[in-house]
Amino acid sequence: MNQKQKEEAVNLGQKLLEKEARRFKLSLKSYRSRLVDLVPEFKVSDFEDLLAGVGFGKVSARQVINQLVPEKNPQEETRKELSYPDSLESQVSNDSDLTIQVKGHDDLLVFRARCCNPIQGEEIIGYITPGRGISVHARRCPNVENLLLNPERKIEVQWSNRVRSERYPVCLSISTENRPGVLADITAAVSELKTNIANVQARTVESYYGDIDITVEVRDVVHLDKIIQFLKSISGVQAVNRTKGRSRR
Repeated sequence: MNQKQKEEAVNLGQKLLEKEARRFKLSLKSYRSRLVDLVPEFKVSDFEDLLAGVGFGKVSARQVINQLVPEKNPQEETRKELSYPDSLESQVSNDSDLTIQVKGHDDLLVFRARCCNPIQGEEIIGYITPGRGISVHARRCPNVENLLLNPERKIEVQWSNRVRSERYPVCLSISTENRPGVLADITAAVSELKTNIANVQARTVESYYGDIDITVEVRDVVHLDKIIQFLKSISGVQAVNRTKGRSRR
C-alpha cells in the first residue's frame, strides 16, 4: 500500500474508534496514554499502526474499546452486529480468505466479493473497504468500474500459494432442450469430472426448453472451464453460463 492509503486508514481508524467510544460515553482524549499502552496487545509497532489496523479492518474498534475499558464489558452490550447498507462495500463474505493476499502484506483481512465470487486463477482487483478489510473483485466484475471511481482505495492483491485445497462454489445456468434424461446426463458429467454438486434446480420453460441452475465446487478457473466445456458437449445442452449466485459456505 502507498503512504496515502495508510494515512486514509489511520484517519478512518481514528473516526471508528471515536464513534465506538461515544456509544459508551467515553472520550478517547482522556484515554490516549492507555491507548498507546495497548499497542503491544495488538502486535503492532506503534499507535499509528493500530489506528491503520482499525481502518483496514484488521482490528475492530470494538476489540480496542473492550481492551481499553474491560470493566464496561462492551462486547456484551454490542452483541448485535451493526447493520451495513446493501452496497458494494457490504457485498463481502464473512470469513478472511487465506487464498488471497495483499502484495507485500500478510496480515490484512481479505474478502472475496459476493457480487462476482472470484475463483483462483482469475484476474483480481483489491479495494480498501473502510473498517472491514480488503474486498477482492474479479476484473470481469461489472462493479469494478464503479470501484475505480475512487482509485486511491485500489490495492494490489494476488492469489496465494499457501492454501491449495480450497473449493469455490460457482453457480451455472444451463439452457437445454426439454428431453427426458438431460438432467441425469448433466449430473453424471459433473460427477465424472470428480466435482461435487452443492445444489441443483431444474424447471421447464413453455414445455419446449429446460433451465437448470447448478452449483458446483471448483478448484480454480481451469477446472471451471473444463466443466463448462464438458457440459456444452452434452446432447440437448444449448448454453452454459456462470451466474452471480453463490452458495453459502
